[in-house]
Amino acid sequence: MIPYNAFALPLHFPTYEKPGAALRTGGLVQLATFLVIAALLVGCSAAAATTLVQAPADPTPVLTVEPDHGPIQTVTLIGRNFPAHAALRVRMGAPNTGLNAADLAWMNADSDGAFIVSVPLPAIWPGANAAVVEEQLVLAVIDPSLNQTLATVIYHQPAAMITPTPDLLAGCDASILAAVEPMAVVTAEALDILASATAVATPVTRVDRCQPMSVSGRDAGGVWVKVELPGGYRGWAASASLRFNVAVNVLPVVE
Repeated sequence: MIPYNAFALPLHFPTYEKPGAALRTGGLVQLATFLVIAALLVGCSAAAATTLVQAPADPTPVLTVEPDHGPIQTVTLIGRNFPAHAALRVRMGAPNTGLNAADLAWMNADSDGAFIVSVPLPAIWPGANAAVVEEQLVLAVIDPSLNQTLATVIYHQPAAMITPTPDLLAGCDASILAAVEPMAVVTAEALDILASATAVATPVTRVDRCQPMSVSGRDAGGVWVKVELPGGYRGWAASASLRFNVAVNVLPVVE
């Protein structure tokens, strides 16, 4: 009887850094399509015999959207074959024009690389002055640690349902919306900053249209956001009267 030994192949083939190559998970690429298994004589560095085992292909991330067409609404993104436990972001764009920098949703893939997340599609591009008038919207899942798009899917909105919105920031200095931290600009003619997240709360101060402010959080429904003005005033403002550089639903819920 010929003796034999059983052993487990590693889950990952040897990897190495390859400058200029397309990034893979963790910034690494596969070393080879085949794994060489060698039998060595004890005390000898030369292989007595070798064989080849084909490396399994890495699964490609798959992204679907439900529903995949209709008016601007809340949709469900379903992902599979993503890096396990990866922290991911959802962004929106138009075909051939790139993605908007604002995150629409945050999520983590599970141990199988899968996720399901609800994404409210904004009627206006975050940080932009124009309404969404594209018939096709690109929804992309981003790995922020690599600044890499892992998968995209198209959402279709009928042309008949596209309604341009007047530019509510006309005449305002909206450059603050290019900031990395959450910011907002007042679009109403006047806006009360309130002591708490309710319409009957005591006003802390009143600001005019075009007033910029920083945003630190929101209430559970996203109707009110917690803000701070350049002069030091803090309070709550109605989100409907503001233009943000982020989607309101990604702001933390605060009290």
